[in-house]
Amino acid sequence: MAVAMLRDWCRWMGVSARKGLLVLGIPEDCEETEVHEVLEAALWPLGRFSVLGRVFREEENATAALVELAQEVDYALVPREVPGSGGPWRVVCVPRCSGEEVLGRVFHFLEQQGQTVESVAGALGLGLRRVCWLRSVSQAVRPWVETVRYQPLGVFSGRQEPGPGEEPFEAWLDHASDMLHVWQAVSERERRRRLLEGLRGTALQLVRGLLAENPARTAQECLAAMAQVFGDTECEAVTRLRCLTAEQKRGERLSAFVLRLEVLLQKAIEKGALARAAADHLRLRQVLTKATLIEPLDEALRKLRLVGRAPSFLEMLGLVRESESWEATLFRNERAQAEEGARGGGRAEADKALGVQGCPGGPGCGGPEGLAQAGGPEAEEA
Repeated sequence: MAVAMLRDWCRWMGVSARKGLLVLGIPEDCEETEVHEVLEAALWPLGRFSVLGRVFREEENATAALVELAQEVDYALVPREVPGSGGPWRVVCVPRCSGEEVLGRVFHFLEQQGQTVESVAGALGLGLRRVCWLRSVSQAVRPWVETVRYQPLGVFSGRQEPGPGEEPFEAWLDHASDMLHVWQAVSERERRRRLLEGLRGTALQLVRGLLAENPARTAQECLAAMAQVFGDTECEAVTRLRCLTAEQKRGERLSAFVLRLEVLLQKAIEKGALARAAADHLRLRQVLTKATLIEPLDEALRKLRLVGRAPSFLEMLGLVRESESWEATLFRNERAQAEEGARGGGRAEADKALGVQGCPGGPGCGGPEGLAQAGGPEAEEA
């Protein structure tokens, strides 16, 4: 589910989910600069933000991006979609608290301050017991809360290739599942109506048939039946094979490959195709054998493998990003040396400058400091 993916990704990256957005449907060949331009044009009302990473989602044949906002999400300003190349990009955020959850937190806060709900109710002239007051206030705010939170579902027809304005099943299922959770306070009849509102063609016929067979069937049960018919039927063996054959694509940044690999690993764990304890070792194996690494990173990871200490996802991502930063700095230094030599008087001096910069003397010549530490004393002893 999209919200679950957002929560997990934020947890992996150490980001508050209340400051995170997940942008889905970005074409794989879309450049980073274009992604930033599209998001800046659409998300500027939300203030400053940064794109923490992108990962490819096979079920949508597109990439997803994690966006961190400088402040917590303002739900009134979050667009459901942003216009981008290849069609609209869907924006997902964690659902806001329901009216009951907010009131529950208020009551808890009052009790921590030594106040009772009854005393506050008396001060307001309500004279109600706690439970009755909670129920009456909840019923009063519920219509407003539900009106604010109501978002119509996208369109799904059940066709293999979605038509114009339609969504692929996995993306539609993510949104529908999230909204059913948000609509918990709505009557079951209304939940079914809202579900049918987003269906067309074969999918609509299927759900109508299910409800004709059993009018008491819930919207959640209809969604589960749709998942069996239209969803991913990939077996455990195939899911595990996808992890074992994942490799860095031409032009793909190493950090993007690590993020894409993590999605495959988590999917395999959820399906029972991979033990959680084995994920770190498989991740290390794939990075060493299926990706292009600079020498310091390759050496550090092989030392860790020798001592049987596979880095976690966050540790791996940290090492990879440090190596990418070091490599980018090295490239900029080499280019600056070459340009300075060319301006100083000819090709010979430029070649000489490049030769000196082959190992950028001084600090950093041996590679990023974090990579040198990654091997650690344990690896040296091995």
